[in-house]
Amino acid sequence: EGRSPPPANEQLKPRRVPPKYSPETPQVDPLIPAFTRRREVFASRFAMAGLGIACVLEAVLPDHPGLLVQASQLTGGLVEPATVYFLYLGIVAYNTERGSSLWGPTFEEANLQDVAKRPKGPPGAAIDPFNHPMQFLGINGWGFTKRNEIFHGRIAMLSYFAALVRGIRIGGLYGPGPVAQAAELLHLPCNYGVGAMCVGAFAACAVAIAALSGRAGGLQAMSEEDVY
Repeated sequence: EGRSPPPANEQLKPRRVPPKYSPETPQVDPLIPAFTRRREVFASRFAMAGLGIACVLEAVLPDHPGLLVQASQLTGGLVEPATVYFLYLGIVAYNTERGSSLWGPTFEEANLQDVAKRPKGPPGAAIDPFNHPMQFLGINGWGFTKRNEIFHGRIAMLSYFAALVRGIRIGGLYGPGPVAQAAELLHLPCNYGVGAMCVGAFAACAVAIAALSGRAGGLQAMSEEDVY
């Protein structure tokens, strides 16, 4: 005495499969520099984490060090700030040169086709920022989506680079960190406690708005266009 078969309309109803990264998306050996969509996601997350950690270290360490001094202190002082500076230059130069090589993975056909999946916008296409501001910025409203993650990652990469260059310009290898620079640009006293409270309040508001908008994260809202 088995169970009766389900109705015909249920038998034909396809099962919903959660969206996921396409297995056909090209993957490159992590040791080989290349400009790919997956690599930009990694670089974006690395930059956001790095900038956040740098701000925290600047706030909690007694001498409120800048970026180069922080990296030196993380090695216990074994690596001087000048050496850290030249290491940064070497890493950037090596990755730029190798990633831009015409014979590298960046210009392979599979990667070029994958990059072409990105939504139209700068720098690939000109977008009117006044009539289409979200498309110009590459975002899709409030919430935790892949487009927004890439946008914030790019802002973090540019911010880290700008803080590094400006810190060297102001005080050489021992220049101020990103928090002190932001306070100076805003003509505000550098109060690390108040700054931490403002950042925390902004993060809490962003999470609340994302939850209310139905974009609190997860795979259910992703599509191939939204993945990167």
